[in-house]
Amino acid sequence: GAEPGGGGIGGGGTSSGVSDLVLQMYARFNDQVASRAQHGDGGAQTQAQAQAQAQAQAQNTLFNQFLTVQEVLRQLTPILDWDSDPVRVVQQDLLRVLCACLELTSLPALHSVNADDYGGGPAARMLRRMLQHMDDSLLHVNALPILFHLANTHGVAQVVCCSLVPLIYGRMGLPQQLILRGILDRHLKDMAVRLRCTTMHALAKVAMTADAYTAAWLVRLCQRAVGDGEEAVRATAIDSCAQIALLLPRVVKKHSFKSAEDQEIDIHLLRCKLIPLVQMVAEDQAWQVRWAVAQNCGTLCAAFGDHWSVVLIDTVQTLMCDENLRVKCAAVCALPRCANALVGFKKMDATSTRPKNLSAGSIDDGGDGGDGGGGAP
Repeated sequence: GAEPGGGGIGGGGTSSGVSDLVLQMYARFNDQVASRAQHGDGGAQTQAQAQAQAQAQAQNTLFNQFLTVQEVLRQLTPILDWDSDPVRVVQQDLLRVLCACLELTSLPALHSVNADDYGGGPAARMLRRMLQHMDDSLLHVNALPILFHLANTHGVAQVVCCSLVPLIYGRMGLPQQLILRGILDRHLKDMAVRLRCTTMHALAKVAMTADAYTAAWLVRLCQRAVGDGEEAVRATAIDSCAQIALLLPRVVKKHSFKSAEDQEIDIHLLRCKLIPLVQMVAEDQAWQVRWAVAQNCGTLCAAFGDHWSVVLIDTVQTLMCDENLRVKCAAVCALPRCANALVGFKKMDATSTRPKNLSAGSIDDGGDGGDGGGGAP
């Protein structure tokens, strides 16, 4: 345990060897794919079969090597001291290894290694840990090239790219944030359903560290995802919409140069765009989408505040009369949270001496329930 975490990796020689091995495997796989494309149409059938057998033998060897590298990464991740100098010295070399492993995982020959691992496997877990502990100065230099590299790869690497965006979004400046938004924008238009769902999951996590400059973009992507042609994406979108609506007051107020009154107006206008989305998916043809709405009714009622409570209670009543039994049960189970939210709104109105706040009911009520709106009613 001490050797990999200390001299083995700190010396640099072992890490360079692993890096060369993984990159060599990646190059050999690319050569095999290229040779298949060249000989796929021409040549005799016997030559193609002989070449396929040779490639299969080479792939078996590389497959075992790749599994070994993955296992090494899995064991190293929990024991490395990510803040230590030896690990920082070899960060660049480790990044090359991890990116190459993720590219290999995305190739058809090795796709089965992480087919059921939505997190991307050991390489992705180590990459997340590394970015979390990386200094801001190094992060600004290394993070964007890594994400560009993964975003331009197919399969698991793109999914991992989406999951990495929330980790670094809040630590980047506005120009870098615009680039990260572009990556998620493009992935939300991708043909792969899994990638679009992962993008919406990442969007809800981005909202946790986003600021006022990101609020309108978050709502705009919610609008696009709710209109997606795949029911799985629409169901994931309503989950993300509920979380974004809950975080919206905090997002709008963070790093905002506007007055408190203008901030409340911005929150109200953005919610005016989200409410029609909830009403639309509540009448979706797919029961899975309506079920997702019913499950989130309690969160939505608490997030949108007293001003929209009547609309959301009507939605709950509609879902309780749904033809699908699962949707009905989910709507009934949401009633206690809706009731708690309504009781909380009434208590706030009883104790408040200022005009009713359009953003009341958000997660920021505890900190903002008694301030703001100093003007006369």
